[in-house]
Amino acid sequence: MASWKQVTRSFETIKRELGSPEIELITPSEFKERTGASLGYFLGRANLDGDKLITVKRNRPLGEIKNTLYHECLHILFRSRPHWWIECAAEKLSGAGVRGKYSSRYGHSPADLPSRVKLLQMIRGKA
Repeated sequence: MASWKQVTRSFETIKRELGSPEIELITPSEFKERTGASLGYFLGRANLDGDKLITVKRNRPLGEIKNTLYHECLHILFRSRPHWWIECAAEKLSGAGVRGKYSSRYGHSPADLPSRVKLLQMIRGKA
């Protein structure tokens, strides 16, 4: 299990790579206090109403946590993209090889998206 310090450090690195979007990482308990939503069975969550907040569970390997951090940031930056696209982009950006259920269900993979470099250019244009 990753420490919150490791999660925070990973998030800061990811945030810089994405062009420093105004997204705040907070603990699951803070997320519940501020949004009223708990993580439940989710690995992470993004607040799509109001403040740009994300949270993640830290009871996973760090590679999976990084995938979830990318995933939640992408939900905020690309609200209209289908969930399979978010999953594939997070997988490509994190390099963690974590397949999402929607991308698997609808037959998509990271190969369906532009290169990692082009994805980052798209994302930085939105940040």
